[in-house]
Amino acid sequence: MLLSTIFTLLLLASAGVFIRPVTSQQSSSFQPEGSITLLPSPGIVWQDDFNPWNYPALPGGLIWFIYEPLALVNYLNGQVIPWLATNWTWINTYYYVNSSGHLIQVPTHGLIFKLRQGVYFNNGDPFNATAVWYTVALEQAYPQLGYLAGNVANMTIINPYEIEIVFKNTTSPLILYTALEQFIVDPNQWGKVFPVEQFPNGSYIGLNKTGNPYTYELTDPIGTGPYMLYSFSPQEIVLVANPHYWMPGEPRIKYLLYPSYPSNVQADTALNNGQVTWGGVFEPDIQQDFVAKNPQYYHYYFAPSVPVMLTINDLKWPLSDPVLRQAISLAINRTALYYLAEYGYEPPAETPLPLPPQQLSVLNSSVLQLAEQFAPPYGNVTAALQLLESHGYHLNSQGQLVAPNGSVIPPLTIITVAGWTDWDAQISLISQELKQIGLTVEVETPPFTVWFSNMESGTYDLGLMWELINGPTPIDEFEGYLYNYWNSPGNVTPIGNSTYFDLNRLNLSVVQPSFEQWVGWAMGNFSINPSNYNKIINNLALLWI
Repeated sequence: MLLSTIFTLLLLASAGVFIRPVTSQQSSSFQPEGSITLLPSPGIVWQDDFNPWNYPALPGGLIWFIYEPLALVNYLNGQVIPWLATNWTWINTYYYVNSSGHLIQVPTHGLIFKLRQGVYFNNGDPFNATAVWYTVALEQAYPQLGYLAGNVANMTIINPYEIEIVFKNTTSPLILYTALEQFIVDPNQWGKVFPVEQFPNGSYIGLNKTGNPYTYELTDPIGTGPYMLYSFSPQEIVLVANPHYWMPGEPRIKYLLYPSYPSNVQADTALNNGQVTWGGVFEPDIQQDFVAKNPQYYHYYFAPSVPVMLTINDLKWPLSDPVLRQAISLAINRTALYYLAEYGYEPPAETPLPLPPQQLSVLNSSVLQLAEQFAPPYGNVTAALQLLESHGYHLNSQGQLVAPNGSVIPPLTIITVAGWTDWDAQISLISQELKQIGLTVEVETPPFTVWFSNMESGTYDLGLMWELINGPTPIDEFEGYLYNYWNSPGNVTPIGNSTYFDLNRLNLSVVQPSFEQWVGWAMGNFSINPSNYNKIINNLALLWI
């Protein structure tokens, strides 16, 4: 018998609507000029906080214009583009641990990064190995920051543009992707507030004992990116070209304007009227309402993005019963969501697994077939009711679902963001569909900040959410739900702690070997034994189902 652990149901495959009215040709001058208005997503009142570790209420993608990583990683194909680092090399090395008063040499691996020269932060401070050292050291001193927190044994600055990072022997080779995507901060700015000291034993100590860099509100961001903050208000953020940017001839545009709109309705109106240059919004009838207004210049494309999921809080009864969660997955008509809520823009997901379509090939045929059975394209209410009845559930004379203990299932709530009209439509449809299996599901659409807080703290029954974390390999997708990089990196987040992941709600402690052990093994053997790696991925998929 399979232990069912569905806590997120994949609803729609990844596709983001990115719309761009083109009104002029790009200037050939290398001097930045002009402005463009960007609208990645409506429904959010901007907050004056540009902390690169914690920025829930900023426009999507804005932070990448201010801060930069060591490299860019394409999650669709694993391609890596050098950025602040020009190249990197794996090394076999060691570090020391204290065991009963004796130093023991532990073999491990590390990375030597060669950094790009001639790069400056937007305040004129030079980017160098000290900036990388400080950024990573800060995460070791304050593990809530995540990324490389808890994974680094020691670091050595070889020269101003070369640094060696030695990882603990429990770290897998996939740590490379995490290291490359690390935003680098200015040590002169952050170090004044959060100084860090490295002890001879390799440990890192934060000297600020009262502050918390994760919750630190940063209103004057300093980064190496092509843009810097020009002005802020809750209704509009303006970025201006960084005069110190390292890439010749870039950026071409002088100002980036980010207005805040309360919902898709107002955002669509602004876009259709030519007030927005580029938007990542939901447009109900995109061809008629948008393109037809100016066919020569108004264009759109569906960019590969992340899947949309129904997240289920299985810490709470009755959703703690995997049978009920399976029945919910069976009852949802994903094709109806596709056509009625998303206007045919996003194809329905093929499985309830947290894997994008291009990664399903790692599953063997029997596991894939089983996964597909729990995500029927048009829903299967009959199968859902049969599953429930076979486990002691039944419908009473009022059509309400009664649990095996004789209790009527109480009303549940389903939440998403007010003004995200396509998601609002999805949860309304899901609520109607679940009535067919005897569930009363009340729709709630709070403001973005309330929704975000509820999802993070686990104060919800069901909630629509984008995929939480992704990567170029299937284990990245699973591992992202097992570990919480921001709050307790490397560990399952305890119940009651705020986190996107809420992983103890999986309640997998009864599984032997543990879910954690399987993920850890797969991470460590990613590049060593593909056959065993695929076996682990399939086992994880079975546990998820």
